[in-house]
This record gives sequence, structure tokens and C-alpha cells, in this order.
Amino acid sequence: MLSVLVFLVGCDLGMSFAEVQEIDTVEAYEQYLTDNPGGSHTFPIEKRLEELYFTGAQTAGTVEIWRAYHARFPKSPNRDRALKELAFASYAAAVKANTVDDYKAFLDEFSKIDPRLRTKAQGRVAVLEYGALNLGEAVVTQVNMAEDPKGELNGWGVTVEVTNGGTKVLPFVSLTVDYLADDGRMLDTKDYPLVSPTWTLPATEAQKAPMQPGDMRTWLWTEGVGSVPADWHQKVRVTATGLRAEP
Repeated sequence: MLSVLVFLVGCDLGMSFAEVQEIDTVEAYEQYLTDNPGGSHTFPIEKRLEELYFTGAQTAGTVEIWRAYHARFPKSPNRDRALKELAFASYAAAVKANTVDDYKAFLDEFSKIDPRLRTKAQGRVAVLEYGALNLGEAVVTQVNMAEDPKGELNGWGVTVEVTNGGTKVLPFVSLTVDYLADDGRMLDTKDYPLVSPTWTLPATEAQKAPMQPGDMRTWLWTEGVGSVPADWHQKVRVTATGLRAEP
């Protein structure tokens, strides 16, 4: 794996530009720039370094690496993409911490960068402040996307039991499933309501009815096998990410 932003001496002093190009690593290029400050090959090396750092940051996917990338290449042609990647990594870090303060810090810095993540962070704050929406364990199973019990298992389903343990009526509750890598990194994230007065898809009357105090509902999310991340191995995290309570 590319060692992003860790500068090790990867080539001998006096190595030519052609030899450094053949090695084609961050370490070799950085050492060449150190040995030849202001040289005639600085521009193409900086261009190639930006590409390597960007690829390395995508692989690592951490807040620290993306911040280091922005510090190293503040005028990068990939700046907008990198800002969205930083916002996603920062949102993932806030989700891991799962505190009101962490979500509000995310909102302070990134609310204008990614409106979708802004809405989700705001929803998570509402859930935490309500403090009484209880989720059971997420269960992942193979399903038939046409709900045919004899059909091919061509999709994945995630179910969670949700209980309103508070004292307020909830006309809107939304949940999010995070597809996780084996090391816990978030690969993708999808949202779907549990209850809502309005739906973009056909919904039952039960799905439109507000959750009363003490109510328990089953949330179900399904997705075709070709739509889930390729390196996903059925590890998920389901959390409530949207809530509206009646006064």
C-alpha cells in the first residue's frame, strides 16, 4: 500500500529523472525534489505526485490523510472531489463517535460541501437529543428481490426492530444502513424511512402511521447483489438518522 505523506528515502542521491520515473513512487519523487530543488522537472513531478497522493488518500480514506492531501496540494485540480472525500471521511468519523458535539462540528465545517451528509448529520442530532429510539440487532439475509419465496436469491435484505421508547409521537423516522469493510471502514451508505407521512414509493398505511409511544416496527432494506459494494462481506451498521417528534 502506498505510504501516503510518509517521506522515506527511496532512491540514491544523483538518481536521474528517468530513473525516478521508472520507480514511480511517492518516496522516489519526493527525494528527487529534495535533491533537486527548483529543477526543470519539478512541474511534471508535482503533477504525478498529486495523482499518487490522491490515489493513496482514496485507499486510506481517513480524515488525517485527506487533510494532509489538502495541505500538500491546496490548488489541486481534484480539489472539489477531495473536499467531498474529506467530508465523507469526517462524517464517518462523526458516526463512529456518535455524539451531538461531533455531528455539530461536522456541520460547522462541511454543511455546504455535501447537502446529503448535512441532512443526515442533522437527523442524527435529532435522534440523539430525543434519546429514546431503540434499535435491535441488524440481521442480514439473502432475499429474492421480487419477494418470490421460490425465486432466486438475487439480493440482500437488512432488517431491524425499532421501538419508540419515549413519550412523544413520531410521525417521521428514518434509518441508515452503512455497508462496512472488514476493517470497519464505511464503504457505502443508504437511507430509507421507517415511518413517514409521504413516500416516493408505494407505502402501506402502517408505514404512514406515526409511531406511538411504546410502538415497535420492523425496518427492512433490500438491494440487488449487483448494487452492493464489491468488497462488502455482509457486515453492516444500522442507525436512526432522522426523526421528527410531535410537540
